[in-house]
Order: sequence, then structure tokens, then C-alpha cells
Amino acid sequence: MSMNPEEPRVGDVLEVEIDRWEAARGTVKTIYLPATSGMRELTIRIPPGSPDNGLLRLSGQGSDGTDLFVRLRFRKGSTKPPVPGWFVASFVAILVGGIVVFTQSHSSSKTNSASSSDTSTYSSYTTDTSTSTYSYSYTPPTYRYTYSPPAPVVPETKVESAPEDSAGIGDCLRNDGTDTSPQMVKAPCGSGTFKILARKTGTTLGSACNGVARSTHDYVVEKYTVYTRYGVETSRIPNLLESYVLCLRRQ
Repeated sequence: MSMNPEEPRVGDVLEVEIDRWEAARGTVKTIYLPATSGMRELTIRIPPGSPDNGLLRLSGQGSDGTDLFVRLRFRKGSTKPPVPGWFVASFVAILVGGIVVFTQSHSSSKTNSASSSDTSTYSSYTTDTSTSTYSYSYTPPTYRYTYSPPAPVVPETKVESAPEDSAGIGDCLRNDGTDTSPQMVKAPCGSGTFKILARKTGTTLGSACNGVARSTHDYVVEKYTVYTRYGVETSRIPNLLESYVLCLRRQ
């Protein structure tokens, strides 16, 4: 919030590309930022259920001490995590075991009409004793792997409220803070209060009050969409559509 007529400072915006399944589960990413001595490494935590094109705000991490905004972009392509390495190794081990290990049975007497057979799960063969030739027939088992990703944990969201939200045009506000750090509360109109002349929604620019007659001050109310999980805040993103500027006249 600011009562100064100058526009608020906006920090750096850095785009980070992630998979949809990473956004659904939540993940940790390492990003690199330019610094005076080279590159600066910064590890960020992306909360579960983060939306595409969402913004994460990192206070004081910008290039000149401002806030750093990280914009999340969903990567095009596969939306499923890779097959775990342990599954591939187990599959190869089972398959090799199926080829190498099998049982055989032979007839003790040899005649032209004699034959022997094996009924192993993995292989079978017949024996022609007149030629001593063995023919093998192998049918490998069929393995199927089906992966069902867990349902994403959707955090609860709400727009942060402010005491001055209930004040309308014609009402008055009292500043319980300072000119640089105001704390505006609704109060009866009187000397030293600020009367609301207009309300400009969808902006955080104090210049929005330039065309309002008799306006002496502007009061910026910046709104945030707050994400919580089990009642604990996980992240917050600026919400420009809900933000507004109050055009005031000092009484």
C-alpha cells in the first residue's frame, strides 16, 4: 500500500518451465540470477497445485533489491513422470530368468516312436531320438505396466481482504499509520480524515486519480490471491483484477 503519487516499483520477472505433474505435486527448482561477481544460485519451492502462467513472489530477491516474480510455464509434451529405474531393472531380471531357467525331462528308453515333453511355464520342447535333434518353442510372459498419477492436491484459495474494502464513495478513512506506511481504517468524517471521492478497480497506479476533481491523495490497495493447505499459507500471487485505488480528499 502507498499514499505517494509515484507508481510502485515492480521487481524482475523470470520465467521457469515445469511439467504439469511437477506443478500438481509441487517441486523444488534451482534458478540462476546475474550478480556482480557472476551468477547467483537461488533455490525456490513451487507449491502443489500451482497454475499455468502463475506468479511466485520472492521478496527482496530482485536485481536492485526489489521483489522477484517467477512466472510458471507448463512444458509442452509428456504430462506423466518417467518410469522408475527400479521397474526397468526388475523387468530385465525377470525376463532373463524366464529365458535361462527351465526344466527338462527325458525318456529312459530310446525307440523310434518314443518322445518326451516338458510342460514348463516358460518353455517346452519335443525330442526326436532317431536324429537326436531338439526343437524349442518359447513364449515369454506378458508384462503390463499401468501408471495412474495421484490426483493433484488443490490448495484452498482466497483473495486477501483489507479493512478499507467495506468503505464506499462518500465514506471517510482515518490514517493510523504514517504517510509512507499508511494504515487506513473506516471512521466518521471530520477534520484530518480522508473522504473517498472515487474508486478505480483493476489498477495499482496512483495516476488513476489524476482526472478526479478535488482529489488530494490516492490510496493504493494491492490485493493478493492467497493459497493455503490445511489452513497454512503456502504462497500468494498478486491479483490485479481485485486491486484498486481510492481517490481521496483531505477534510
